[in-house]
Amino acid sequence: MPNSIDLPSLLARLRAAASTPDCLRVLVDSRILARHAIVGFREQLHVPAISRMPRPQWWAERMGWPAGFLQEWIRRNLAGLNPALSGSNVRVDALASWTLPDPAKLPARGSAERARLAAVEFLGTHDIREGLVAAVRRSSGHLGYVSWLRPTSRRPLSVAEARGLVLLAQMYFDALDRVRPQDSSSLLSPMELRCLSWVAYGCTDKEIAAEMGRAIDTVRFHIKNILKKLGAANRTHAVALAMQQGLIRLGGTPQKPL
Repeated sequence: MPNSIDLPSLLARLRAAASTPDCLRVLVDSRILARHAIVGFREQLHVPAISRMPRPQWWAERMGWPAGFLQEWIRRNLAGLNPALSGSNVRVDALASWTLPDPAKLPARGSAERARLAAVEFLGTHDIREGLVAAVRRSSGHLGYVSWLRPTSRRPLSVAEARGLVLLAQMYFDALDRVRPQDSSSLLSPMELRCLSWVAYGCTDKEIAAEMGRAIDTVRFHIKNILKKLGAANRTHAVALAMQQGLIRLGGTPQKPL
């Protein structure tokens, strides 16, 4: 860990970041600046982004997340059940604080109330009851969220400290967008996405060629490009990566090209 953990040093490291791990290390160290035990970020409102980053479990531990927390949170689809926690009601370019309600005071009559109660109780079992959320607008126009959870100090943040965390969140996403490879969904052409969908469906090259009205060599050319663009070792790996990134999904016959 660097000797100095203050806002200027963290921002300088983000400006000099040359890789995704460089950005993630700054985020880890921001816990000290925020005086919170856990830090996380989201590129979609309800999905912890660390689950799709390199070495997710290794980074999750360094960000302070309890063992198995993120996997269980995603598996049980508990996100979005508390507006304050998700950041959906946070003003852009501002820092918001939240405190979970007392589970005993939550109604449990309807399904929505029971689901919210399950999320609150789950967080409580990990001693997560308070936190901060910064929402910032990225160059793509989408919002990015950085959250710090479980305070390690009862001293409230000053206005300057709160603004500093928002600035750090903004520069974190700016650095991440700068150093990270282009998003896979914009790299794969519509034809490549359809081809990969047929691969996921279990079709052979010959069957894909027949379905798509293309030559077998053309199909193999597309698959070779897909593997290269996704950085996949083989077809199975490419399907797994594409499903993880939401590029394709199983459950229906792939759409045939017009």
